[in-house]
Amino acid sequence: MTVDDKLLTADQQAQIKEYLGGLCAKPLEAFCAAAIAEFADAVLNRRSEPATVTQQRLYCIVKHALNGKVPSEAVVSRLMGVTERRALGMIQTVTNRYRSEFEKGFVEAAKTAFVSKETVKERDSVSV
Repeated sequence: MTVDDKLLTADQQAQIKEYLGGLCAKPLEAFCAAAIAEFADAVLNRRSEPATVTQQRLYCIVKHALNGKVPSEAVVSRLMGVTERRALGMIQTVTNRYRSEFEKGFVEAAKTAFVSKETVKERDSVSV
């Protein structure tokens, strides 16, 4: 599959690049991988009841497109077309349900958060 397959409009491609560009190296390919997985689940009747369809889509995006990296509620809100409050609930549900699959991503996120905090603390203490 390539960008020239005409499966996505130029506007759709631009939106996907905007939403996922900072989260993965190849946003279009990553998004398509998640979409294929989600579609296969729907066709093969492995999807949960209809109320959890957006959660299933978020799971597929996190697993297939972002390699376990969980996006912020702002990103999920834009991507799924829901409020940030609902996006936060979806993130909590998906991460709780699939915790074992995303454990490595959680550990990496925690390490990044602490490194960022230490960097800011060191920079703040130097600029006295």
